[in-house]
Amino acid sequence: MLRLAFRNLFQSKVRLAISVGGIALALMLVLTLDAIMTGAEKRLTAYIDNSEADVWVAQSGIRNLHMVSSWIPASVRNEVSEVPGSSQ
Repeated sequence: MLRLAFRNLFQSKVRLAISVGGIALALMLVLTLDAIMTGAEKRLTAYIDNSEADVWVAQSGIRNLHMVSSWIPASVRNEVSEVPGSSQ
């Protein structure tokens, strides 16, 4: 079985080169997109990372602050603003 696989793989050198090139291109694209997402995430969270806040308050279900809106009722906002050291 393995012998047949190697024979088919090396039967046409051009097809082998195209296949290896395609796999290399796909891997390069995946790594490039990962680098772009990592860079974007670092830039988008720079405010959060550099702020002095210990606690962030958001509505239920918000997992991160990237491209979301969080609406907090006025009653909760008033309760949060009463905590010492909080700011709005």
